[in-house]
Amino acid sequence: MKNHNIILFSFIIAMLLYFSKENILEKNEYIAKITNVNNEQLIHRGVSRIGSQILGLEILSKDRKNQKIKTLNRLNGSPEYDEFYKVGDKALVSIVENNNKLIITPISLYRVPSLLLLLIIFSIFLVLYAKKIGFKSLLSFLAAIGMIYYQLIPRILSGDSPMITTFIFISILTGIIVFSVAGFSKKGGVAFLGTITGLIAAFLMTRLFLGSLSFTGLTMPMSQALIAAGNFSINLVEILYSGIIISASGAAMDIAMDMAVSMEEIKKNSPNITKKQLIKSGFNIGNAVIGTMSTTLLLAYTGGNITMMMLLVDRGLSLNTILNSKLVSVEIAKTLIGTTSLLIVAPVTAFIAAYVYMYNPGIIVKKVVKC
Repeated sequence: MKNHNIILFSFIIAMLLYFSKENILEKNEYIAKITNVNNEQLIHRGVSRIGSQILGLEILSKDRKNQKIKTLNRLNGSPEYDEFYKVGDKALVSIVENNNKLIITPISLYRVPSLLLLLIIFSIFLVLYAKKIGFKSLLSFLAAIGMIYYQLIPRILSGDSPMITTFIFISILTGIIVFSVAGFSKKGGVAFLGTITGLIAAFLMTRLFLGSLSFTGLTMPMSQALIAAGNFSINLVEILYSGIIISASGAAMDIAMDMAVSMEEIKKNSPNITKKQLIKSGFNIGNAVIGTMSTTLLLAYTGGNITMMMLLVDRGLSLNTILNSKLVSVEIAKTLIGTTSLLIVAPVTAFIAAYVYMYNPGIIVKKVVKC
């Protein structure tokens, strides 16, 4: 990398280390160390715990540093949401003062430092392996996080159409990622157009076919809690559809970039290749990539729902019953739409790449002059 890239990369790592401390805490949020735990009020039911923990805390951050306080951590018997604390744990807590009385609420275990350490390790290996392209990929990765958290989600919460908003933002994000990695080149243009084709295909298939499946959107994690929090006007069905488009966009971008890069290399190494031969080579590349990518999508969705599948099989349900359940059928729909969009992206990108890479305005000029 050039010197200015090294400086910028070092700045990014420094910022990640900065945020790994207490600098991203909101008002009334504090990091505390668990110094004492009393579990006498807890009732154990298998893996579930119901009741309260009495916690002794020592505040580690901000103006309350070293302050020692006590509070209750209430558990409702839902292991997927409840937090169980042990002595020595670090926790994120909320402290609000009301009428000279402190209201202390444990929020969760403090996991940010470990997550940011993983991000730093990922960033270092990405840049060491892919160098300049890896550095650009890191920037686009951070841009994606920022756009989704600060733009896409707030707009949907404010009442914008989930599907339209998602399509627009993912299209913009695709442009940022593709052109930051490939540059403003023919390769970048081919990959961008190919990805947009996949997004349009996923958008249309979602609109046209999923209505007959009568999905409600309530199968998504935390969807009921989102409604219960007062977001009654949110269209959960469209949010479900938006999630399918987002999921399909990553694979579509991957396929389109693979096709664009591979066909560019073929053209460079075989400058006398014909357009027909280049398209045929593109199709062969697409066949190989899609063959593994479709299975990758299936495995990704299955891996995210493995416990659900185990439960359904353990209950002795027939395959027909399993396939018709809302929880399974929605994942099947995601897989099929994502895979079908890839089947469209690959040949379309091959055609676009062939016409773009074979286009030579000099030849056209010569023909006009001869005429």
